[in-house]
Amino acid sequence: MIIFRYSLVFCAALFASSCNQIASGGDDRICNAPTPIDLSAANKAQKSWQQMTLTENCIHRWGYRLAKSEGDNREIADAVVAACRDAILREGNMKFDEKSGTEPDAKDETLMFDDLRKSYGELALFRVVQARAGKCEPI
Repeated sequence: MIIFRYSLVFCAALFASSCNQIASGGDDRICNAPTPIDLSAANKAQKSWQQMTLTENCIHRWGYRLAKSEGDNREIADAVVAACRDAILREGNMKFDEKSGTEPDAKDETLMFDDLRKSYGELALFRVVQARAGKCEPI
């Protein structure tokens, strides 16, 4: 179920980001800029959305940056997820807090990160392939 939610959010973010300005360089039919974000959230739902967008933007930026590295797409995508580990953990902690009202312990944090890592791993893979295919410049 959580993967389905992330898929929907990913599709919405992809649609929204296609309306934004194009990242400099590369094929403008493929390369795009990260989603703009308003950091003036008032409630938990907005803050959760902001954190998810910040995490996606981290994946987007590092995906474009590392795409020029040598290695296969999956290896580079794994490095992108590692670069965004703190953002992913913050998002997981916020989601955990929303559900339970408490801070996660080490086991909960590991499970959360593993779940989010899988979802964001797919997004990272997409961003790496996108950057390589479009010859997108790092943003």
